Amino acid sequence: MEQLFITPGGTLRERWREAFPDAGLLADLAALDRSTGAECRVVWLDISTGVKSIDPLSSVEAAVALACPVVVLSAT
Repeated sequence: MEQLFITPGGTLRERWREAFPDAGLLADLAALDRSTGAECRVVWLDISTGVKSIDPLSSVEAAVALACPVVVLSAT
């Protein structure tokens, strides 16, 4: 199953890259096209960055709406 990381900084932490060397990366959840088989991916949603323009709850709701497994990465 494909691993897809969504992180506002658009960078993948080294530990994540080591664990999932073939993982996809997007800087914005909106860039994920629902028609590209999102149900076949595990979406790793990084809300730990503290970017004030990002609403964590809205981001989680949007990711869950894709009907694929979602892992939320947060600082707390």
